[in-house]
Amino acid sequence: MMQIFTHTPVWVWLLLAGLCLLGYSQTKTRQVTLQRVLIMPLVMLLLSLRSMHSGIGADPFILGAWAITVALSGLLFVRRPLSNQHHYDHTTQRFTIAGSWLPMFLILAMFIAQYALNVSLAIRPELAQHAKFTLGFAILFGIFNGAFLARPIKLIRLKNQSQEQLAQATQAA
Repeated sequence: MMQIFTHTPVWVWLLLAGLCLLGYSQTKTRQVTLQRVLIMPLVMLLLSLRSMHSGIGADPFILGAWAITVALSGLLFVRRPLSNQHHYDHTTQRFTIAGSWLPMFLILAMFIAQYALNVSLAIRPELAQHAKFTLGFAILFGIFNGAFLARPIKLIRLKNQSQEQLAQATQAA
């Protein structure tokens, strides 16, 4: 096990440190634009696709399973309500987002999954040819990606609801 860690390139540990900082920043309440909220889910989506393509191939069945899992996971996470601390400000066009440890968990889980995939394939490259192995990682990545994509979807809904309420208040006045 120690050989695995010592043979891991230094940039991987720097990436982990950066991801930990990013995850920790998500635990604080902050104000952000929609574009900023979209960055992390899109980056994680691209990383998953890159890991799958370079590690386990671009088999249409595996990519289809991943896409279905992204959609199902996203639907499940979208159903979780936003806290009452989330708001949209029309004048600044920014969201106030309540701090949460969930993004930190998801970031670390995604890192660990990608690390496990890469280590497994470095030790046993033939695993990339085993359907259960590749399907398992595709589903795992799909779960994480769906969870990451749920927040921007919920915030877009919050923005739309807020704009409707503002329009109704303006018409009533």
